[in-house]
Amino acid sequence: MVSTLPMKRVLLGEKHPEIAMGLNNLAYLFQDKGDLKRAEATYREALMMQRELLGNVHPDVANTLNNLAFVQDDKGDLAGALLTERECLAIYRALFPGDHPEVARITNRIGYWLVEAHQYEEAGEDLTEALAMRRRLFGENHPDVASSLTHLAILQVETHKYREALESAVAATELSTKAFSATHWRTAVAQSAQGAARAGLGEYPEAERLLTGGYQILSSDLGALPTYRNRARGYLEDLYRRWKRPMPAAQLALIAASAVKAEQN
Repeated sequence: MVSTLPMKRVLLGEKHPEIAMGLNNLAYLFQDKGDLKRAEATYREALMMQRELLGNVHPDVANTLNNLAFVQDDKGDLAGALLTERECLAIYRALFPGDHPEVARITNRIGYWLVEAHQYEEAGEDLTEALAMRRRLFGENHPDVASSLTHLAILQVETHKYREALESAVAATELSTKAFSATHWRTAVAQSAQGAARAGLGEYPEAERLLTGGYQILSSDLGALPTYRNRARGYLEDLYRRWKRPMPAAQLALIAASAVKAEQN
């Protein structure tokens, strides 16, 4: 990936959509390795080239903006990530008026980040819109519907609507299990939200089972975004505070091992 860029520049010149795509791929590689500073700079270089060559309203521009937003979130710049993702959404809405998978996907992501920012009312509007759109596009039994239900459950836990959260999370867990597997990280996110809802309802033993199992998967699967792993750990810690019990040694060891693994990667 790195070595092909100089060759493409010889063949295509310094500015070409293929060069911009190569920069995008290179930025993703930096991001995957944890070099967020170089990832952001490279995405911005690609974005500038794409805007010059393709204009502001183009799928490639929207895609790069979305990638850049994830780097900003990884850096802890949630406000910047939201601004960038909203710009991405505006492009997709201009390109695809009405219901469209990309519009639903980005709206769902913005809704989750608004939960992270504690902007719950606005988050609810976006997550509800994304879920309704996905149901219109795909029906009830689609993995994208599971993703929206999972994010909605997370919002409902945050706003202490535990019965509603449990309903959303159980449905999301079932859909994710069918679409992926019982041990996939996406299923584990839904399972963790289900555990948090049960903890909120005082169902502590079942919450412990769900949260421990979910966190084990999320701590071992490097495909899971750190935000979900961190949230699952927070749910587990909150359970024992509610239960007025010390966290068992096995859970403490799991959290410690997860932290070491995160540092190594």
